[in-house]
Amino acid sequence: MSRIRFLPMNEAGWFTRLADRLLRKQAPSHTTHSAAAIYGHHPAVLASFLGFGAGYKRWNSLPERLKRLVHLRAALRIGCPS
Repeated sequence: MSRIRFLPMNEAGWFTRLADRLLRKQAPSHTTHSAAAIYGHHPAVLASFLGFGAGYKRWNSLPERLKRLVHLRAALRIGCPS
């Protein structure tokens, strides 16, 4: 089974290197590679990954009542009874 090769930061573009630096600051870990080393092969995927993470952080700052309304609206849009 083939695996995705980690993108070395010396071969990465400026956006991938910047994202790698930001990700390492936000969540320092004991691993030698960050998500940017994997998603860096395709910068558009890396940008959407970062955008999803930013949206997730903002979601936790919303009031609980508004979260319930958002869940209800999403359930109604897809036709799920709630």
